[in-house]
Amino acid sequence: MKYIALDLETTCIDPKKPQNIIMASLVFEDTSLNPLPGLEDLPYLTCFVEQEEYCGSPFALSMNAWILEAIAKRNEKKYPILKLDEFTQKSVEFIDYYFDKKAVLAGKNVMGFDFQFLPEALQNKFAYRAIDTGSVFIDWNRIYPPSSSDLKKMLNLEGEVSHDAYEDNLDTIRALRTTYGRSPAGLFD
Repeated sequence: MKYIALDLETTCIDPKKPQNIIMASLVFEDTSLNPLPGLEDLPYLTCFVEQEEYCGSPFALSMNAWILEAIAKRNEKKYPILKLDEFTQKSVEFIDYYFDKKAVLAGKNVMGFDFQFLPEALQNKFAYRAIDTGSVFIDWNRIYPPSSSDLKKMLNLEGEVSHDAYEDNLDTIRALRTTYGRSPAGLFD
């Protein structure tokens, strides 16, 4: 299966405000490759997103202050700075390069959060079925699906959740790679 891990960093949790995307990352994975490439060798598109102005919740602004500082100082050492329409166009080209039809999305709460913020032109490039790591690794004894931090602990993945969209995508792929080659209860064997 081919999929794209998607993660966004935003200044709020209101998807009606796509202008509040401040960082975006898409990472392509093809599970049929043998051997799988190293995570650092996977094709990706990652950028900071420049907006006319930024507003949002104090929590999100504080958590993502490092991104806002990079944009304000025009620091493109780590990732390029693109306007939302440039990011959208480059993302469409990236997806079209790897997929003949609609792409499969993967991520933590990707359809419930990230997908909702995407401009319509980009939403139209993705299938409506997605891989949510919270559902893949669900613990039925809990009230809610696991958070990204819970997943890292459950799967013994090093480090904390970075809130760097690219790094968080690599965590998604690390988590999902633990399931490759296995199907639920032998249903597809």
